[in-house]
Amino acid sequence: MGFAVTAVHQVVPVMPAIDAVTSDVLTLRARLRERGLDSEVFVLERLPGQDVHLLDRLLEGPAPAAVLFHYAIASPATRRLAGSRLPLVLLDHNTTPAGYYWLIDRAHYDVCRAARTEIALLRERAALALGRSEFTRRELVALGFRRTGVLPILLEPEGYLGHRPGAGAASRGGGGTVILTVGRVAPNKRVDDAIRVLHAYRRGVDPGARLWVVGDYARLPVYRAGLDRVMGRLNEDGVVFTGRVDAGTLRECYATASVYLSMSEHEGFNVPLVEAMLSDLPVVARNAGAAGDTLGDAGLLIDGRDPCLVAEAVARLTADPVLREQQVERGRRRAAELSPDRAVERLLRDMVAAGLELGP
Repeated sequence: MGFAVTAVHQVVPVMPAIDAVTSDVLTLRARLRERGLDSEVFVLERLPGQDVHLLDRLLEGPAPAAVLFHYAIASPATRRLAGSRLPLVLLDHNTTPAGYYWLIDRAHYDVCRAARTEIALLRERAALALGRSEFTRRELVALGFRRTGVLPILLEPEGYLGHRPGAGAASRGGGGTVILTVGRVAPNKRVDDAIRVLHAYRRGVDPGARLWVVGDYARLPVYRAGLDRVMGRLNEDGVVFTGRVDAGTLRECYATASVYLSMSEHEGFNVPLVEAMLSDLPVVARNAGAAGDTLGDAGLLIDGRDPCLVAEAVARLTADPVLREQQVERGRRRAAELSPDRAVERLLRDMVAAGLELGP
């Protein structure tokens, strides 16, 4: 858009070394800088080696044209920014509803409950409130935010396009259909339902099928133990929990799998759906949360959680090459629509429309 040099900074309370939010923040910073904007990242606590600054520096320095505040958890950053005079743009990553954790983990319950209360402090302060999906934008409207919009999570496509599997991923396949699901093992993700889908698929279609569950399973041991009980009752031995993996291994998983499956009940965006589309991996997803917003017309969306119905959708994609290629092609188009360049252009237009001065 050719803006003159202007400062548009970001604030994220916590920026882990590997995380979808971290990737989003760094990609957004790079794209803003490419457009001639001065852009830095400010945090409450800096990890060793991170190219970021402490929040105090932003609060004590000259005001930029805008501050993009990534909101997902309750933190002291919210009150400090709400009490400042900085021009704020809220980027709501959508906190998981606390009720999912009531009988699973009280600490998670308290954090999520506080987050959905604390966001109200920004209602009168944010010049613009952007959900990371239309699903989240509607929640912002319900919370009373007046000027809202959508900014999809930014994901660099290059690492996925044309990626080919390596030996590490191939060794987990076992020769049958590989159903992949990615994300932290948490109750809203409904990994238990994914296990039931695998069980139905193995009984009716492919006894050699496997379900790869890629993501951290250590933080919620009560839920993880519940999954063990589900597998025990079903006598199901086709599930592979990988834990967290590095970026290269994750891409190998996408490149090697047969179908991507999301049974999640609540997602504010669902980054793995985009990763799957970039990897030419067809998607079957439960039509809940932001799944429909993120997929668009790509993937097979299933209402409800009937494992036999979902297993049938997986079977269609593995048995019908014409349907599979159709879904892959739709995924390519949808992933292109969600590209970082398009997202940033939309962000800058929305900011100007909200009255933020970004230069000529």
